[in-house]
Amino acid sequence: MGYNPLIHHRRSIRLKDYDYSTVGAYFITICCEDMSHRFGKISSDDMVINESGIIAYNEWNNLAERFSNFELDVFSNYAESHARHNCFKRKWNY
Repeated sequence: MGYNPLIHHRRSIRLKDYDYSTVGAYFITICCEDMSHRFGKISSDDMVINESGIIAYNEWNNLAERFSNFELDVFSNYAESHARHNCFKRKWNY
């Protein structure tokens, strides 16, 4: 089922007049559909990343190579159903 505003009643947490294409620091959370545990599992209080988690981790780290205006911060956190990251958007280097 797709997003239906009459049923889902979601509100955006984005700042109404903020231009997200501007240079700045951003905190990004990526959530899996239905909170399914696609990135791995918790075992003895440790996150054990599965193959999908490794792919997500590697692709996130490759973003800085693909986009010259993208810079990764040192913070990166993976859980069973979501990933959190800090990143910086810089001016394009032409």
